Amino acid sequence: MNTTEQLAEARVASAFLEVVDVFSDAIDGDRYLTVLLQAAEVARVNDGALIIDDGTGLLHVAVASGDGVLALQRDGNALRRSSLATCLSHGIPVTEEFVPGDVLFEPYVGEAIRQGFRFEYLFPLRYRDRVMGALVLLDRRDVRLEPARADMTMSMAAVAGTMMQYAHNA
Repeated sequence: MNTTEQLAEARVASAFLEVVDVFSDAIDGDRYLTVLLQAAEVARVNDGALIIDDGTGLLHVAVASGDGVLALQRDGNALRRSSLATCLSHGIPVTEEFVPGDVLFEPYVGEAIRQGFRFEYLFPLRYRDRVMGALVLLDRRDVRLEPARADMTMSMAAVAGTMMQYAHNA
């Protein structure tokens, strides 16, 4: 293993430890932001948000990487989009490529394209069978997230979901 690979592995390990450590106290916006930033670093994606189920079935944006992403995720169409519904109802990761023709079916796609995004990656925040929300990563690059990075990000979302549940129970 070369030095670059060793450094990459060390960054991933550090990100996982940060996610676990962040929920040792009460949950707040700073802790959600740490999870988002660490997951984005592992995926090598710059933008995203955490969407959380408040326990009554209503979704809200806990944190976003910037104002544009926050506005995009808070749009009523965003919280009803089929990719998010699939992620939340089935507890599975979903990848969506934004294609202009999809604007007719998903108005959210038009705004995402206007902001320059090409792909959306949704990872469930879950504890056992309960899905508490989704980690949403938005990518402007023309290439899909590499499978190994997607797997690492999915693992990080699973750790975050478990830690969120423990923090709620504490």
